[in-house]
Amino acid sequence: MEVAMQTVCEGGNLVPSKVYDLLRVKANPKPWMTFIWHSTIPPKCSFTMWLVFRRRLPTKSNLEFLGLPMECTLCGDTLEDIDHLFFGCVISKQVWEAIKQWLRIDGHLSTLDRAVRWMKTFRRGDAVLKKARRIGLACTVFQIWKQRKRYLIKLSLRHFIKHMVADLIINKKNFTPNLTRA
Repeated sequence: MEVAMQTVCEGGNLVPSKVYDLLRVKANPKPWMTFIWHSTIPPKCSFTMWLVFRRRLPTKSNLEFLGLPMECTLCGDTLEDIDHLFFGCVISKQVWEAIKQWLRIDGHLSTLDRAVRWMKTFRRGDAVLKKARRIGLACTVFQIWKQRKRYLIKLSLRHFIKHMVADLIINKKNFTPNLTRA
């Protein structure tokens, strides 16, 4: 016990950061960690990428237990999972083609792992282009997710309004909007 206390104390005082280091589970760093947690990538994009790599984004396949329809929100074609949403969906593919052309990426970006692997193989060359590619990849993933959420909210709102109007018509509730101007 005394030895453990010495490792987490300095000058007789308990140091919280040392307690945290002692208690936390230390795993081997993943190859993508240094890629996403980079100073050039905006934190919200890094966080989204972190969730993607850990397969923790609330895609429809991850929310299957809620009994929601499983089709892709963007294309409505197949199961919405991380691989499909970001690289298999026809909408996402169009976005990636434009980004690849803009950033002069000639690799086949079919998965996020493959995209990061491609980025890491081209360490030499123009430093500005390297940074732009890193930022472009992270921000594109973030924007696809953001647009998917925006579209889902719009669909939910449309669905809510449709049912509210139907309820008003079916139940013939008295609904007289106030059209007078103040």
